[in-house]
Amino acid sequence: MISVSRPLFYEDWWLQASAGDGLERVVVEWDGREVASLSFLRRKTLGLVQLRLPPYTRTLGPRLALPESKPAARLRNVCHVVGELIERLPTHDRFHLFLDPADPCGFAFAMAGCAIEEEFTFRLAAGEPLDGVWHGMDPKIRNLIRTAEKRLKVSHARDCEPFIRMSIEEHGASRNRHHFDAMRRMFAAALARGQATTLVADDGAKAAAVAVLVWDAEMLYYWQSTRKAEAGTPGANSLLVWESMKLAKEKGLGFDIDGYHSLQSALFAAKFGLQPVVRPSVSHMSMKGFAAYHATARMGRKPRI
Repeated sequence: MISVSRPLFYEDWWLQASAGDGLERVVVEWDGREVASLSFLRRKTLGLVQLRLPPYTRTLGPRLALPESKPAARLRNVCHVVGELIERLPTHDRFHLFLDPADPCGFAFAMAGCAIEEEFTFRLAAGEPLDGVWHGMDPKIRNLIRTAEKRLKVSHARDCEPFIRMSIEEHGASRNRHHFDAMRRMFAAALARGQATTLVADDGAKAAAVAVLVWDAEMLYYWQSTRKAEAGTPGANSLLVWESMKLAKEKGLGFDIDGYHSLQSALFAAKFGLQPVVRPSVSHMSMKGFAAYHATARMGRKPRI
């Protein structure tokens, strides 16, 4: 059996902390032995059933425990079990997930009739010299980091409360779309395994920016971040990204800026000179789900099914 290092987001303890009792799973067995499984969260929105990633889970794919085989046979086996997983999913209008960039199942999902699209994150490979990153980033970002370093101190916190407090202060409790209870559970579970910290940039009187970091055996993720919109020190967020890269370097890990949620945040991430990396987007829809999804997209809103 092939043993591989799994991304943090694929781990059972992470998924349980994220989704709790709502987590569901389909399984494929060969001769009574589990060889593949896929976890998901089921939600019903406007009468449409969606199967999706649990909260704050950036990527998720099948967990495979296939016997060792030659490359051609392994590809055939992966395609076979992924096809069976899709068949075992409950009736749905949209199934959607993002695969880790190193996940081997993208082709298998395509062969099973799923649509595959490209989304991106930015990554720094483990072992890449930070001197090269520093000189390769946008000069404006370097200047912002230098300015912030002179005015702000970066410290570590052993909970995610600094992020929660600032998020509520900046966006208000009623308008905030975060799942804070889930975030607390997930951070605590990762911290208990030595895989989480919170970075706080402050001027000695108040915090200017906060970033929550989590990591696995290969990658450190810039998981959550927020900043004071009216902070007196520009570059606080840029400083925390740079400090996160240095922490990843200390731990011998790669760095993942963990995707982006708008054109503005994508342009910000690109200024650090990191390499864009594909996170495959996988979806499978019913006719009703397809019509609703694309009708919402045509109206200029981000589809929510």
